[in-house]
Amino acid sequence: MLVLEAMLLAIGAILLALGHDRAGIAAVAMAMGAENAVFQRNGDVTVGLTYMTGALVKVGQRIAGAIVGREPNDWWRYALLWAGLACGGALGALTYLTVGAAALWIAVAIVLGGALWAERRYRSV
Repeated sequence: MLVLEAMLLAIGAILLALGHDRAGIAAVAMAMGAENAVFQRNGDVTVGLTYMTGALVKVGQRIAGAIVGREPNDWWRYALLWAGLACGGALGALTYLTVGAAALWIAVAIVLGGALWAERRYRSV
């Protein structure tokens, strides 16, 4: 799935570089959909990586549950997820402002690195 995501990001970067903005944006949107598919369990997305509000809602729910003693005190995991999403968005915006749509190549490299890491981890088990 990560290789598919990297390919879609690369296609988006190429299309944007060639001036095909709508097609390039569509390819990037498909890559984000593929990213969410990685975290499906029993047909349900367990972590919506492209949804900032979902992570923030889970923080609030877990804090409220911890206060009334219903749920374990694990709200900080969702807070870290939200902070990661926020920082990633800010870094992505800064990179885009600096180098334009070529910033997608950084994302391609990161996703391919993740795919290689996952493959090695899977093979060693």
